[in-house]
Amino acid sequence: MTATAMWLVASACQRAPMRVHQDLAKGPTTLGPLPSLFALASPIPVDDDSDGVCVYPETSYILTERWAWRTPEGQDARLATEVELTDGSSVTLSSPTSTGHNICLHTRVDGPLSAPVQRVRVRTSTPVKVMRIVWESAGR
Repeated sequence: MTATAMWLVASACQRAPMRVHQDLAKGPTTLGPLPSLFALASPIPVDDDSDGVCVYPETSYILTERWAWRTPEGQDARLATEVELTDGSSVTLSSPTSTGHNICLHTRVDGPLSAPVQRVRVRTSTPVKVMRIVWESAGR
């Protein structure tokens, strides 16, 4: 086996870094048009475009194909998040994903953000009852 082939085998066997999950809110919380501010336990660097916030609504909300939740009253509720960095700047999270009926908004970065994230602002266009809000980032 060549040295290159051995390196490829060794690289393939290394485990991917664990994802870091930090609860910002756990238990019933109502989000609405006024931003709710959540502080991280300690500042977290952001250097991956999969880093971001995931919001888990109550089961009565239905995820639409337009990245919104349909409320029990039939309204579409859009999610918006922004992070405050330790250097005083703010960055909007704008890249959505989902793994069920949650919505996650991620950074769109070409490299690390200018400073670690210290707080997260979350709002919805119309009131939404959520069960959990989580910061997720790549393991360091």
